[in-house]
Amino acid sequence: ATPTATPTATPTATPTATTSNLDGAATVAALFFAVHPVHTQAVTYVVQRMTVMGATFALAAILLWLSARERRGRAFAARAGAAAVATYLAIACKENFVVVPGIVLVLEAVLARDLGATLRARRRELALAGAALAAAGALLLRAYAPVLAAERARLPLPVAERLLSQGRVLVHYLSLLALPLPGRLHVDYAWAPSTGLLTPPTTLPALAAVALLAAIAAGVRRRAPLVSLAIGWFLVALAVEQSVLPVDLVFEQRLYFADVGLLVLAGAALAAAARALRVAPWALAAPVALLLAAGTLARNARWLDPALLYADDAGAGPGAARGLLTVAAALRARGDLDGAERVLRRALRLAPGEAGAYVNLGNVALDRGRLDEAEARYRDALARDRRRADAWYDLGILLARRGRAAEAMDAYRAATAADGAFTSARVNLSLLQLAAGEPSAALATLDEAVRVDPGGVSALANRAVVRSVLGRTADALEDARAAVRLGPDRAVAWLALAEVAEAAGRRDEASQARDRARLLPR
Repeated sequence: ATPTATPTATPTATPTATTSNLDGAATVAALFFAVHPVHTQAVTYVVQRMTVMGATFALAAILLWLSARERRGRAFAARAGAAAVATYLAIACKENFVVVPGIVLVLEAVLARDLGATLRARRRELALAGAALAAAGALLLRAYAPVLAAERARLPLPVAERLLSQGRVLVHYLSLLALPLPGRLHVDYAWAPSTGLLTPPTTLPALAAVALLAAIAAGVRRRAPLVSLAIGWFLVALAVEQSVLPVDLVFEQRLYFADVGLLVLAGAALAAAARALRVAPWALAAPVALLLAAGTLARNARWLDPALLYADDAGAGPGAARGLLTVAAALRARGDLDGAERVLRRALRLAPGEAGAYVNLGNVALDRGRLDEAEARYRDALARDRRRADAWYDLGILLARRGRAAEAMDAYRAATAADGAFTSARVNLSLLQLAAGEPSAALATLDEAVRVDPGGVSALANRAVVRSVLGRTADALEDARAAVRLGPDRAVAWLALAEVAEAAGRRDEASQARDRARLLPR
């Protein structure tokens, strides 16, 4: 019916209480997500940008699906297709995001009034999605078979023990979300696997707790859908990494996407508490957010110093030796050779076969002038891994220092054979060849170094000198000037230009190059 009168003033539209409450809960959840200390490893550890990017695309895929499910026809197809593309991009960032379709199913279980009818109505789309997911899984397993084999050798944990351990890991993750004290966070965990239902004694209770969570999620799907969503999201999101795959049992970055549902639930609970207390949600959220932010700042301060980050007795899992090598390198750079050696000895106690620890012990001995000990440690490393390029390289430096040029050249050749992109090994080899009166061989070595790494400043600078020795003045100047363009803050580039320009009779250019070199660290 058409109204007979028009109001003189249009009232301002206000959101319903339900919409307002949901907005408040979502905002609080987003705030908690942004400042939670458990996300430090995903955000601050640069290599885990794959986790952050993957989570971004995964969330985009889920939002696109939520938009698509409200539409039909072409509108549905367009948004569902966009969701599929976003899912692919998430998986391309990090393979564990193959769980995105599982998260969508969790959402459907919560949102659909009649899940069975919804599945039947979408059976064609589900069949296509299932086939695509199965194909993607098969391709991933085939592509990563060598990686999985290498990881299985590194972490030879029986499947039964992996499965038994997952309950304790999941409970630990939940405890970190609830109580993320900086001292409870570790870059690499000393996580002893469960070898039986009561070994350790917390194994069976933890598995029972996870089973109870799953039962709760299923049981309250109608009465408390957000609880079901939070639990289902958490369990499904971790289904790949917390499974039988031969990967480390615990890593905090795995929570970056898995805790989204739980944080949304926390935001809703806080908003409900604020309504009950008749206060604004921020009155309750702000203190919690400040505490979380303080914990994140404290955790990031530890990440600033590798010697603090990895020197963590509580974090000494199977992969901890890798981190301890970083600690040792930092201590050695500071001149703390005793500290570096102490850390490296600890790494060898954790992983007796870690060749990198022997390489670094050799470097410490070399810094101390203990040449025999250094050579012994490099050879210890090579006895454990003949393809260890850095061991061959460091051994070459030692042998050259001891006047054993022929052996040093063989070591550098072995380094380049182990790592074809090892430019520094080729540069050092060329210097020995030039010193041995073999400029043509030195040039061939440097040609290969530049071919492998066209932007290598040291290779270009040294090739300029060798070309000058061979009378190829124009080519030498070209190389030297290219080295200066690529490395204007590298003394080696300016010194090469000075030498080559002097030989070419370009004394002003040579003088200017020498002046620039004096201003730079050698």
